Amino acid sequence: MSVGQITLGLETRSLIGFFWIFSGSGALAVVRILVLAVLARILMPADFGIVGAAMVVVTLGEVFARVGVAPSIVQMRDLTEAHIRTGFTLSVLFGVAAGAVTWLLAPLVASLFQMPALEPVVQALAFLFPIRSISIVSEGLVQRQMRYKAMAATEFVSYLLGYAPFAISAAALGFGFWALVVGQVAQTAILSAGFMLLGRHTLRPLIDGPIAREIAHFGFGTTVARIGNHIAMNADYFIIGRWLGPAALGIYTRAFYFVAQPTNMIGAVADKVLFPAMASIQDKNERLNRAYVRAIGLIAMVSFPVAAFLIALAPEIVRILLGHNWDAAVLPFQILLLSLPFRTAYKLTSTLLRASGFVYTLALWQWIYAASVVTGAIAGTPFGINGVGLGVSTAIVLNFWLGLAFASIARKVPVTLVLRSVMRHLALSTVILALMLSIHHLGVKYDWPAILIVLCGSATAACFMLLLALFGRRVLGAEGEWLSEQLDKSYRRIFGQKQQS
Repeated sequence: MSVGQITLGLETRSLIGFFWIFSGSGALAVVRILVLAVLARILMPADFGIVGAAMVVVTLGEVFARVGVAPSIVQMRDLTEAHIRTGFTLSVLFGVAAGAVTWLLAPLVASLFQMPALEPVVQALAFLFPIRSISIVSEGLVQRQMRYKAMAATEFVSYLLGYAPFAISAAALGFGFWALVVGQVAQTAILSAGFMLLGRHTLRPLIDGPIAREIAHFGFGTTVARIGNHIAMNADYFIIGRWLGPAALGIYTRAFYFVAQPTNMIGAVADKVLFPAMASIQDKNERLNRAYVRAIGLIAMVSFPVAAFLIALAPEIVRILLGHNWDAAVLPFQILLLSLPFRTAYKLTSTLLRASGFVYTLALWQWIYAASVVTGAIAGTPFGINGVGLGVSTAIVLNFWLGLAFASIARKVPVTLVLRSVMRHLALSTVILALMLSIHHLGVKYDWPAILIVLCGSATAACFMLLLALFGRRVLGAEGEWLSEQLDKSYRRIFGQKQQS
């Protein structure tokens, strides 16, 4: 098989993987927003704030519980049954240990947040660790095999059959914040069962010393990096919950929730599609750098217009989804959106460094990022949740450029190409912002319903992007031309096969 054939095979599989993971994440994001729209009309902001505070601790515990086993399974060149059995044993042991430690630390967590109701919530969510630990290796195997369609379906079904019905039913029955806890547990149980079925392997325990050290070396660096990332992603939650209270945290978390949906979609693609693809060509510097620069451009091409659209129409979007009781979430939502393109793009730098084995460089970068977020959030606290959001957004933008500098040092990434791509799509997004603000102004002036304003804005933005795709491919840059070429190839391949048959 020639190098060209290998490249085409990898690009084709990655593009197919992108389609399935992005489609699955998009569908999941839509369902999540719809579920949130229902829950926001039943529960109070403080209910979301209490569970949001608990999830700060739970997601940190999950980093320790995973100990980087799944990424090790994906990244390892020669995977044996001994690797799988050792990884499974380590996952279960650390999952049980993380659950026990979280349970014991629940009173301390409640004291730190000054929320007495937090203690039983943290203790209930501690059971998530052992439930999830049994499927970590299975998830790594499925990801290594690039079974993207199955992964997307499993995550979607677990939410649709787990979180959505259980949380909504419990909320309707008057369980308050416990409804959110019940939903989390149900979703995790179904997700673990799904991955266990997809990535079947022997469940016989084994601790092979050399293999455990091999996993630990890569896994420890990954874990240290993820701890730094966790602090960066959750420091604002802790600071708001501790000093501004559960109601303020509930409003802030819902504002952040909307920003997180497109970020999670890109993050899912980076982690599940690009990580194994990049890991497979980690020793081919030019190809890897070209793929990274192109991916950054594609994200900028999508995320800048999305951010502009959401910023302009944020009042209507929040009102439609959450109701009038959540108007206080509009401004923090707009502030957090300022960092949306950089929040999504920096995940690719993380994927690049991890796939290349630079896990300790990644760890250093993530801890610097954590320190900048903590600093920004504390500096903004006197100005309420809006000030915290501005401090965090500033830290995220700076973190993106710092990560690019690390990538340039570690992998010789051409920074100027990334800079041109970012600035090009930033300029294009200002046109969309101006169009959306005009529609918003007209809607407010003539008292249009919120849904009509959003529909008009959506149609206008879609027409503008379609015109660019048809007549302005050069304006979209190399990434736009590449995407058009790939779509044309896929079109010819699909319809060519139909004609032959």
